[in-house]
Amino acid sequence: MKLSDHQANHALNIALLTQFAYSRGMRLRRGNWLRSDAEQARLRAAGLSKVRRSTHQDGLGTDFALDVFFAGRWAYRSSTDAYEPLGDFWESLSPLNVWGGRFPLYYGGSFYDGNHFETRIKGRPIVEVTA
Repeated sequence: MKLSDHQANHALNIALLTQFAYSRGMRLRRGNWLRSDAEQARLRAAGLSKVRRSTHQDGLGTDFALDVFFAGRWAYRSSTDAYEPLGDFWESLSPLNVWGGRFPLYYGGSFYDGNHFETRIKGRPIVEVTA
């Protein structure tokens, strides 16, 4: 499969995730999806990212802000736990889908990124983390 095929699958799964969220009284506001090489370099230099190449640079990583309908209004939730039902659903859509709330299982360490949803490319290393 070409990168464009993986990007199309990622976009389709994002649409399904968004529908799932709404069906559970949640809404997703899209954050970062596509990131330039320069932006990734800036994030690394600022210590905000440890990866040389982010899935965002390939259009295969998406971050969301999560709102939950509570007491008659939408309320922002940022904890990894709040995203867990979405992470479970995301990973059920494809064996190539990875939820950031389970990064320690994939990458080791203790870094969680609960609002991050990515699609890996089969055969490609998950990520190159630098010290």
